[in-house]
Amino acid sequence: MKKIFAILVSLILVGCAKQSSLALYAFNEKSNNKAFVITSDDGWGFSTAQVSTELAIMGAFYECEKKNPISLCELEKVNGKYIFSQK
Repeated sequence: MKKIFAILVSLILVGCAKQSSLALYAFNEKSNNKAFVITSDDGWGFSTAQVSTELAIMGAFYECEKKNPISLCELEKVNGKYIFSQK
């Protein structure tokens, strides 16, 4: 019974992980010329391994807007550096 309870709790905790947090982890593992964009409702988009930083930013906004057509996308990170300070 304890094993079943532990498995259920684990599944619930994994299901509660923010999708943007998982995407940000994958983003951080990629090479340079990359950008990560988020929305206020946990949407996201990113682009990596582009020819320039500008193309990476454009690609990240494109992916975010494609996945979240009614949300406002905001630039979060460029080449591993946060755009705004984290409080």
